[in-house]
This record gives sequence, C-alpha cells and structure tokens, in this order.
Amino acid sequence: MERATSNVYAVLLAVAISLASASGVWAETCARDGIDRALIEARNAHERGRLQEALATYRTLARCMASEPPDSVAAFALNMADTLAALDRHHDAIEQYTRALAQPGALSSGDATRARQTVETLKARMPASLSVECHVPDLRIALVDHSDAVSRPCPARWDGLSPGRHGMQIIVSEAFSYRVEVRLRAGQHERLTVDPTARLSIAGRPLGATVVVDGAVAGVLPLADFPLAPGPHRIGLLGDDGRTATRRSIDLRPGEERTVELHVLPVTTSDPVVPRAVPWVAMGLGWGAVIGSGIFLGVGESHLADAHRAGALARGSRTVYDYERHARMARDSLEDGKGARRVGYGLLGVGASLVVGSLAVFVFDEPPAAPMASSGVSAGSAWSTR
Repeated sequence: MERATSNVYAVLLAVAISLASASGVWAETCARDGIDRALIEARNAHERGRLQEALATYRTLARCMASEPPDSVAAFALNMADTLAALDRHHDAIEQYTRALAQPGALSSGDATRARQTVETLKARMPASLSVECHVPDLRIALVDHSDAVSRPCPARWDGLSPGRHGMQIIVSEAFSYRVEVRLRAGQHERLTVDPTARLSIAGRPLGATVVVDGAVAGVLPLADFPLAPGPHRIGLLGDDGRTATRRSIDLRPGEERTVELHVLPVTTSDPVVPRAVPWVAMGLGWGAVIGSGIFLGVGESHLADAHRAGALARGSRTVYDYERHARMARDSLEDGKGARRVGYGLLGVGASLVVGSLAVFVFDEPPAAPMASSGVSAGSAWSTR
C-alpha cells in the first residue's frame, strides 16, 4: 500500500513539473521578444518551403495573441493566412485573412488590398460538393466530366469538385438515359433531387373506355397524371369486343406532362374473317385472268400464222379468183389474230395486278389484334415500384 501511494505521488509530481515547464515555455514564447523571434522563424520556414513547420509555429503563437495589440494580431493573422493558403487550406486561410482585415487600422493599404484580393481568389478556388437524391428507385448517376465517371447508385455524393458547370448523366435503364447540367458554386454544397417520371393524361370518347399502356390496363377514360418512365410507349383504347380499337406510339421526355386525345374507332364488321377472304378471291381471279390471257395469246398467234400462209398462197395464185380468195382469208386471219392478242394482253395486265395486289395485302396488312387481358398490374405502378 505504501509503495502504491508513493507511485501516485511520483506521477502527480511529474505532471506538475511538466505543466510548470510548459507554462515556462509558453511564458517565454509569449514574451515580446519571444513573439518576434517566433514570427521570424515561422516566416523563414515558410520562405524555405517548410510550410508544416511554419504552421506549427503559428499555432503555438496563437495562444499568445489574445492580449496583443491589433497591429500584432493583424501581422500574425496575415502571415499565418499566407502559409495556410500555400497549403491549399482555403477555408482556414480565408478565416485568418478576415481576422487580419478586422483589426482596425492595423494593415497598410497595400497589405489590406492584397488580403482582400487573395480572399476573393481563394473563394473562387474552394471546392464544391454535390449530393443527389432520387424519387425513383434503381436510378444511377454519373458525372461525365469527373475523373471518376463511373455511375453510382442514387443517392450519391461527390466532394472536392471544381466550381462551375458539370454534366450529369441520369441512367434510367440500359435502354434509356439522359443528361442534365448542374452549376456548382465555390465552397458550397449543392443538393439536387432527380425525378425523371413523366405524367400522361388521356382524354377522349366514350367515357369509361379501357385504357391500355404498354400492354397493361392503366384505367379508364378520362385518365389523369398517369406516371410513366421517360422513353417510348404504346397506348390504346379497348373496344366493346375486348380488342384494341385505337393505338398510338408516344415518346415521353423526362419530367414531361402530356395530354393525348384518343377515340374508339367504329368497327365496320363483327367478323374479322370476311375481309381476310377478299385477297384470296382476288388472287384466284388474277390467276384465272393470267391463264385466260395465255389462251387468247395462243389463239392470236394461230390466226397470225394462218394469215401468213394465206398471204403466201395469194402471191402464188395463177388465177384472179384464187388470188382474191386467199387474200381475203389472209385479211380475216390477220384481224382475228390481232384481236385475240389484244384481249390476251389485257387479261394478262388485269391478272398480274390482282395477283400482286393480293400478295401486298398478305405481306403488309396487319391481322386483327388479339384480345388483351389485364395482368392486374398497371404500367404506372410497375414504374413506381421498380
């Protein structure tokens, strides 16, 4: 017990001696000649590039400035501010420059002007910071002109940014992203809220008609402020037969509010098979006409051959009677051949037109839309809960 007590006394004595020594050092430093000597040492260290050593000396002298006159405080603050500025500690440097300028009449006009100009320069160089919050989940954000341009999940924060304009890429999905511009002020922290959701309103007739957006039932007419992701969408109205009667493609910009007017178109027939049979009938008629044209063209060529033979016989006739008879046969066969060829070419043109038109209908005509059943999840709720 006695040994433990003696150890405690020894520790307390050592602490007391250390405090007394420190007080003696502080007292010696805070003496007039000590302050001047320390200032000279700090300035010399600054000029030789030993900035941390100079800063440590200024911090020691800071304890002595409370009772010093304004001119001493101003000189101390001005020199310490120069060292802090050289160390790129802009905020602390501005604080010391401001302290020096606050001493009434302590600085010369040249030093005061230099301090004010340096404060403005440092304020313009002070880094800014940016934080981004999102109203929609799963968004990613990237600063395209930042050294680290890799996208980050929202919410995101960047520190140490240069003041000025920055491009920010907002990635909604793999297929869609867009860019916005943000302006950062020196030394300020900017907060940005991102909400790319577009709002779609649909009006039209008849009221109460079912509205379909991207294959899902979204509501009934009129539809107001339906939330959608920016980008392309397919919208439509369902008729009484459960088939899409009106369809349209739209492309929404981020944050856009758009109103679209749609109407259910009248249905001309209730049997979708009848219109599809028309091209088949036309194609059959077309091929019939093509075949008929071949027959008439063959008949025409036969008549023309008969006319050629009759002409040859007329030229070789020995009597006037034989000449006139063969010449008349040649003229009749020639007229019949030309007429048959005209009919054949006409049928060929009509038949080719019918066949080509039928094929075009089969290739380009879109079949009737199949009935769309509601999946129980609207497109808007899918966007808001991605």
